[in-house]
Amino acid sequence: MLKPRSSARVMLAVLLSGTMWYVSAGINHVWIAAWLAPFPILVVLLDLPAAHAAMAAFIASTIGALSFVVAYRGLPPLLLASVVLLFAVPFTCVVSLWRAIALQARPDVAVVAYPGLVVSAEYLISLVSPHGTFGSLAYSQADVPIILQLASVTGLWGISFLMSLVPAALTIAWRHRQEHKIAGRVLMVGILPLGLAVAFGAVRLIRPMPATHVRVGLAVSDVGAGRHFATQDPVEALSVVRANANRAAALAKGGVQFVVLPEKFVGITPEYADRALAILSEVARDAHVTVVAGFNFLSLPERRNLAVVFGPGGQVVLEYDKQHFVPGLEEGYRRGKVIGLVPGAAVATGVAICKD
Repeated sequence: MLKPRSSARVMLAVLLSGTMWYVSAGINHVWIAAWLAPFPILVVLLDLPAAHAAMAAFIASTIGALSFVVAYRGLPPLLLASVVLLFAVPFTCVVSLWRAIALQARPDVAVVAYPGLVVSAEYLISLVSPHGTFGSLAYSQADVPIILQLASVTGLWGISFLMSLVPAALTIAWRHRQEHKIAGRVLMVGILPLGLAVAFGAVRLIRPMPATHVRVGLAVSDVGAGRHFATQDPVEALSVVRANANRAAALAKGGVQFVVLPEKFVGITPEYADRALAILSEVARDAHVTVVAGFNFLSLPERRNLAVVFGPGGQVVLEYDKQHFVPGLEEGYRRGKVIGLVPGAAVATGVAICKD
């Protein structure tokens, strides 16, 4: 039985960690919170019995995973529950194992063990989960170009490792705060790799662009997003297509060479498919840009989640069907089998859709 003061400390740590995960995941973008989120819970679990530590970790990670419930609240409840468990269960296992290691190992080993366990868990989950790497810590850094550069060398795993190394170093340094040499040494274990990664990212970002490069523009509006994907009304659908064609034209004037429209941004039926395609074909030809448009083809024996690529001459150069669907949500769609390589592009260019 925990004393009231200890219980309050644990509850505060759970709330702090859970809240920071919540605001840095799902549709939230407080990227720095993802770096700090593990720190409160890691600090307290080292002083808790194993069962209590596991429970605290599970609750904190569940609070964080609720951000995905809010972001994808239209999904079936069973699928949402599986998403929450996809976060909470692995994290609970990771920190339970790390707690056992940290209580026995040298401080510097304890620091490195935590990110090693996190990345190992992420990698193993990616091999067996139908959602692939969904849920990786690295995705929370999508708005931080200087950190993203690390992916060019290590993929997602290096970013997740670094994001876990820093709070682990802070935790062990806090635990040895009265032993200044140990605290300083473990802080360096976390700070030095972070500094090197930031320096690498900075150098990579300021380097001149390669001689052959492509400027890509994303044409999307949050106003009405997701409202038209199931429409079968030609007036509504063609209005949406024209609005996106105008966005494509505006981007082309800004110097982009590829314009990318959202996945399933509008529903399309055979009744008006030719007219919809003609609108985007015309803007691609007139602006001399490549347009990648995500259509939701309906009223077919098999629906199609399709990316249609219009070349700068206005011709359709590629039709790419999505290959990996959300279980329980995207039934009845044709499953693509061909890699979406764009023929005739100036540089090797591919198209993929969402989970692909």
